[in-house]
Amino acid sequence: MKIDAHRHVWRRASGIYGWLPPHSMIDRDFDLDMPRPGRDAADGIILVQAAASEIDTGFMLDQARAHPGLVRGVVGWAPLDDVHAPATVARLAAMPLIVGLRPMLQDIGDTDWILGDAVQPALYAMTEAGLVLDLLVTARHMNAMRVLAERHPGLTMVLDHAGKPPLRNGDLAQWKDHILDLSDHPAMNCKLSGLVTEAGDDWSVETLRPVIDHVLACFGPRRVMWGSDWPVVEMAGGYDAWRDASDALLASVGGEARAAIEGGTAARAYRLAGR
Repeated sequence: MKIDAHRHVWRRASGIYGWLPPHSMIDRDFDLDMPRPGRDAADGIILVQAAASEIDTGFMLDQARAHPGLVRGVVGWAPLDDVHAPATVARLAAMPLIVGLRPMLQDIGDTDWILGDAVQPALYAMTEAGLVLDLLVTARHMNAMRVLAERHPGLTMVLDHAGKPPLRNGDLAQWKDHILDLSDHPAMNCKLSGLVTEAGDDWSVETLRPVIDHVLACFGPRRVMWGSDWPVVEMAGGYDAWRDASDALLASVGGEARAAIEGGTAARAYRLAGR
């Protein structure tokens, strides 16, 4: 089963997607009633939150219910530092489509917010409920991610967009050290997604190769999953260009290892059996 582990939908009228670049090609509505992107051949997709709002989670759930079989899981949002967060986590976890939660850490000023006392009860509740914590982070968060993984060894985590390596300046040394460090934690997984956006307009397969090779060397294919990051990927060449680049970069990976990257890892991490 092929799973696109990172896809988005949104409706601009809700007013909650302030990060959308004005007048850009993604500054419009995207939903699953639209034609599937490019040569998309996924058997299922994971919808991932795009706004720090329960409205966004509700919209994703509506889309998932309207497209049964296509959407295998939803990574929503919840106020994890709220005093009632454990109850909220339990309520969301009871919904069959909710497989994880994602705080938008890159947009939170406090780099160590996820380590704060107010957030810990929600993280313990997520562990108990079997929900995945998706991590939208940048370089400044990497030390906190190590501490987080040490504190919560039973919480399945997914590093979105491979931790956003600094592909535009090409200085990957520190990022490589952090990825190697994080890969020591068995509950940490890594998404190959969003890389072309990080690389900029003039990216090439060779631009991406050091990142892909390092992620695979550190995590191994059974903790790596592929995601399109559609429709954001349309700002950096489009779905087909990223799909073609991925195929070229993973050409030497075959058999069960390739099957893991293309769907098996996502199915395991997000517990998609029977969905």
